[in-house]
Amino acid sequence: MEHGLNRFYRKSLKICLICAVRCCGANILFGKTPINLLISLLKLKSVILLLLATIQLNAQNPADSLVKSAGVKAFIAPILLVTAGFATFNQATKQRQSDWHAQHFANFRTKADNVLEFVPNLAWATLSLSGIKGRHQPKDQFLLGTIANALAIGTSTGLKYGLNIERPDGTDRSFPSGHTTFAFVGASLLSKEYGQKSVWVSVAGYGVATSVGLLRMANNRHWLSDVLVGAGTGILATEITYAIYPWLKRKVFKSDKLTVLPIYNAQTTGFALLWRPSRH
Repeated sequence: MEHGLNRFYRKSLKICLICAVRCCGANILFGKTPINLLISLLKLKSVILLLLATIQLNAQNPADSLVKSAGVKAFIAPILLVTAGFATFNQATKQRQSDWHAQHFANFRTKADNVLEFVPNLAWATLSLSGIKGRHQPKDQFLLGTIANALAIGTSTGLKYGLNIERPDGTDRSFPSGHTTFAFVGASLLSKEYGQKSVWVSVAGYGVATSVGLLRMANNRHWLSDVLVGAGTGILATEITYAIYPWLKRKVFKSDKLTVLPIYNAQTTGFALLWRPSRH
């Protein structure tokens, strides 16, 4: 039975990938009309749902499946955000944004986005250090936060240097928005750990993160595609981290192997992770 499910999963994944390539062709990346773009997005959404359904089917067998523990629905929003980002990654959308900026925000300048990007991460870290109980214990929270931020920022930085897309203001390394990525990682962590206490915790976190993305565009530092992909990357990195963390905790981050130490000096404040591998 398990062999049959795995074989079905592989075939279904192959079909989904073929459909995705066809749907994500020139129409979705460089569509000429909003109607064609909307149709392509709806087709791609169906492909994504089919792919997630096949993953869920394959996940029904293992008791400790990572996908089962995380929940397939949690991945839909970030995937759609990334998809929307690539859908707006075209010259026509960039030109419309340039015209919009020149008309409404030509003289707009603010450094608020450079501060607000830290707020969501500082919020969950402050709540944790204050002893307010979240979904996980403080040590687990900081491990989750470290992994999620490292994954998101690593992905964002890799894309920035690998693609080197020009910014609206003429400088380089635009895609995706690192500020937005960092803000949405923090908002996702805040929602995961403390969102169950009040829906307004999640609303506030994602509200601040969204304002960071909007301010990056108003400052003429990023395209809409940069912000959408940055937001999706931040959320997706957090969801992946929460999905794999139970396995990492069992196999790597055992209490007798890991120590968390605070760090403070004149230049920086943070914490260090000391890991002692098993001796054979």
